[in-house]
Amino acid sequence: MSNKLKIIILVVLATIVIGILIFSMISSGAIITSTLLKALIVLAGLAASIIKISARINPSKALYQYENIYSDILDDAFNNNKTSRKRLLEVAKCYAEDDLQNGLAKVNELWNSCKTISEMKAVGTFKALILSDLGNEMGAKEIYEHLINDLEIKNDTIYSNLGLIYSNSGDLENAIKYYTLANETNPNNAYAWNNAAFVLIRLFEIDKAIECAENAIKIDFKMHQPYEILAAAYTYKGNKALAKKYYHTAIVNGANKVALKDFMARFEPDTDFEDEDNE
Repeated sequence: MSNKLKIIILVVLATIVIGILIFSMISSGAIITSTLLKALIVLAGLAASIIKISARINPSKALYQYENIYSDILDDAFNNNKTSRKRLLEVAKCYAEDDLQNGLAKVNELWNSCKTISEMKAVGTFKALILSDLGNEMGAKEIYEHLINDLEIKNDTIYSNLGLIYSNSGDLENAIKYYTLANETNPNNAYAWNNAAFVLIRLFEIDKAIECAENAIKIDFKMHQPYEILAAAYTYKGNKALAKKYYHTAIVNGANKVALKDFMARFEPDTDFEDEDNE
């Protein structure tokens, strides 16, 4: 039995229940509470079944939420090919839901359908993201470099993601290079500014780290990471008042207190940072 036929049957049953309820009310000349409650329970069950079956008929509707979530990656890729666009959204869904192996299989199939730079950018970026989450950062790095060097794509997300891979591998010089490109391409990418600040403070380029962290906060003041960097930077500078200020702001915004103290201690190893709560 098809899902559409099931819905038709359920609608007919709901109509019958409503008809019986109306007939009962007319016959008795009053609303019988027990009959009304029973009818409402039956109708609620029928409605729930209709909704569930409707979702099965057109599951692709749920995919369109990813249009907004990953709009910067998706862009106009496959806009003229509904089938491929849907497959790309399925890849986005797999990535979002950590269904990584399934997503990798889908993205590999989709790569052969790419004809434009925009399509290669979207498919390549999702493949690199999936590979990174699977622990294959070398594979992700090769894809990002192909998009940048061979296809000459200029995109702040790609630059920033590649910078993160270099940072994780300890190649801080290349990490800064790509974070800088990300910031030049899109000065409103708070994550790129924050990541640049983190690398710079690891290199003890304190003033540059402060500048990048402040830029990140101007864009997104709710992030806790830039405040952590500022707390460490001012610890290094010996400005205890600002260090304490940014320490507490980071905590309020969601930073881990123990981890932050450990991070700050790297920049003033001989001084214990006292929590205001203990004063």
